[in-house]
Amino acid sequence: MLEQEVRITPKGIEKALQEYTPEKAIAQYIWNGFDAKASLISVNVELNPIKFIESISVTDNGYGIPRDDLKAKFSPLFQSEKELIEKIKNTSATHGKTGVGRLTFFSFAKKAIWETIYKKGEKKFKYSIEINKGTLNSYIPTEEIETIEEPGTKVTFSGIFELRSIFLKDVLEPFIIRDFSWFLELNKENNFSLFLNGTNLDYSGLVGEKEIFTIEPDFDIKYVRWNDTLNGEYSKYYFIGSDKKEKRKFNTTLNNKGDHFYHSVYISSSFFNFFDSYDIKVVPQPVQPRLFEDEITKRLKSYVNLRNVLDKFLIEKRKPFLEQTKHIIIDELKQDGAFPKFTDNSWDQFRKKELEVVIGELYQFEPKIFNSLNVEQKKILTRLLNLVMDSNERDNLLKVVEGILSLDFQEKERFARILQLTTMSNVLATIKLIQDRFQALKDLEELVFNPNLKATELKQLQEIVENHYWLFGEQFHLVAAAERKFEEVLQRFKYYLTGNDSKRKLIILINLRKWIY
Repeated sequence: MLEQEVRITPKGIEKALQEYTPEKAIAQYIWNGFDAKASLISVNVELNPIKFIESISVTDNGYGIPRDDLKAKFSPLFQSEKELIEKIKNTSATHGKTGVGRLTFFSFAKKAIWETIYKKGEKKFKYSIEINKGTLNSYIPTEEIETIEEPGTKVTFSGIFELRSIFLKDVLEPFIIRDFSWFLELNKENNFSLFLNGTNLDYSGLVGEKEIFTIEPDFDIKYVRWNDTLNGEYSKYYFIGSDKKEKRKFNTTLNNKGDHFYHSVYISSSFFNFFDSYDIKVVPQPVQPRLFEDEITKRLKSYVNLRNVLDKFLIEKRKPFLEQTKHIIIDELKQDGAFPKFTDNSWDQFRKKELEVVIGELYQFEPKIFNSLNVEQKKILTRLLNLVMDSNERDNLLKVVEGILSLDFQEKERFARILQLTTMSNVLATIKLIQDRFQALKDLEELVFNPNLKATELKQLQEIVENHYWLFGEQFHLVAAAERKFEEVLQRFKYYLTGNDSKRKLIILINLRKWIY
């Protein structure tokens, strides 16, 4: 056996690959198998008597590792750690094709041994490769021998550290499901399989919705909505030829919307047989030049039309999904304390419901409005919306929304109707509001000027002001949106109105009598 050296140190390799957790590293070895054209991959985990993981193996039926390719596949020939990191960052082919993916076992094991069989001409050969955690910059291959076994590779990891049996179900299986579900769905007709400890990987729990239909004349569509984000894979269109192989994939137009609408669309058609695997163009055919140009124009036009139809289909699919999930963002706002405090009286409950409706509609128009905010920003935005709903500026809110978002006519009409207060129930609610506010004024007067009540600032006065912010005006409510200490709120409120930030004690009772009368 001859030991082969690479140029970067083991510590440098570990630092460059430090992002690899055990589950991510194991997924990398599974991808190596699929990269080797495997259709069947098995991951097996063996436990010792005290339920710690003894060894892990990944077996595939791919084409193996040809001996002539050994150096390219196992030697990350980089002069420095920096060069290796840059290579990893700037390479789109992340599934082991940089040559460093096979070294990631150091995150969970002391040793890795590959047993591989490959075909050369009419003969098949077998040999093994060993790498140790302490010497990642070297690999030890054995001499190859001729065999009658079928091609494939089995990599076994031993000397596992700090992994218990629960790692299999609680960590590894969920991670693998999110990593490979879209790929297995893509290759379902090719009978691709991924087994985990003898059981075919079941990712049905990740599928939220599936629909299969046909777009005439020749496009078979399979739409899948996922219940969770996929590891490292955006929502995409996958174009598949009549040979059942993927020709190209593109991001859909609904990525990074902040709405958890994760999806994949698989389009199968002989139409894509004419597409080159690396670019959307028609592969030249042996026809006359003029006819070839006409065919290119025709097919590219068909492709553009198809994309437009699919884009509209996804938009329509997204609408009911957002309608069903808008309560999630409302619940999150409440949990973050972003909602104003509403009492149990009928008017406050009506205002609360109205605010929820407006937030729900804005979320459906543009989910990122809320998902991109921190807690303090959520509080301010929610209270701003509440103030607008309580004011005569509702029409201006529609103008603001129109200026920020692209709304179609129906969306504008729907939002405008929500902002209107013309029904009899709203008139009655307004009357009730006036009655409640008169009562609040009487209660505040009693608290401030009736010494027999022995009211205190913290327990009584602060509570009534917080529940009836209109006593001091809308600006007070904005300043107090995220403030707990009443005296600090008043200090900030004074600075907001006058620009005076002096720390002397505030005297408000005299002016309070003027405001009440």
